[in-house]
Amino acid sequence: MKISRKNFTLFELLISTALLIIVLVVLLKVLAMTGDYWHYSNKQSDVYVDQKVLFDLLEEEFSNQIYDYSNSDDEKKIFAPLSISTFSNNAADALNINGNELKNGTMLCLVTHTRRDSEAEYSDICKVGYIYYPPVAANSNVYNNIGKNGGDDYVPRRNDGVIVRVLLDEDSPGKFTGNQTMSDYFDFDYTLAKEVISGVVKFEVQPLKFNSSSNKFETPDALDNNAGLKEVRAIKVTMTMLPDGHFDEFRNEYQEELDCQVHGGKDWCAQQDFLHKHARTFSRTYWIKP
Repeated sequence: MKISRKNFTLFELLISTALLIIVLVVLLKVLAMTGDYWHYSNKQSDVYVDQKVLFDLLEEEFSNQIYDYSNSDDEKKIFAPLSISTFSNNAADALNINGNELKNGTMLCLVTHTRRDSEAEYSDICKVGYIYYPPVAANSNVYNNIGKNGGDDYVPRRNDGVIVRVLLDEDSPGKFTGNQTMSDYFDFDYTLAKEVISGVVKFEVQPLKFNSSSNKFETPDALDNNAGLKEVRAIKVTMTMLPDGHFDEFRNEYQEELDCQVHGGKDWCAQQDFLHKHARTFSRTYWIKP
């Protein structure tokens, strides 16, 4: 005679409970990893969108650029130069990236056809400046003059490495003459600058000249902040970016982590590992028409 058992033993309950807990832990871990991956992917996609906004804007303005290829030395000549210059921020507030302090900002100036933000009534020819302000300490106020309305409305997230754009219409008197330094020629009102993108770790603008003897494109030996570039055939822009919100983590945990340690027979640096994981570098070359 068979005896049917309708209840589970304590041992069976313990085994099934343990298996259920294991399954739940695995599911929770998978959900957490999926959420982290989605959050990471979303942040990275924002970086790609931001760099595309800047690079496409530069593409449009370089394609419509007015540029005197020879840049004649005749002081009376009216010409349209191309200028790349650097400026120094407060070194005490600069961040360290791979052992180098980001002390210098970059400024790219050109003359182009555009109506973006331009109030010119009869012409769309404008002087355009792109200014890169490198990231600084979170509580720094070295960039407080960036903004509009006399500096009362500052560029947002300006301490996280920002690129702004500013215009000077040709209607401004006395601005389109040849006998000027570049700082005089591109005499922008920087308080009217508008943010293009933020989260920029590094921003490099490299002019390229063609050397007929070597049949290669080469970089000029030095940049003169007071003189326009001559015989430039191309501009190479390289930019490294961090997703929104990662600069705070970088400042708090990795800004000073410059010492490398040996892990698995290889040098390992916390800062480099963080930048390798989160930062992305983009590059594009723009050809200049004479």
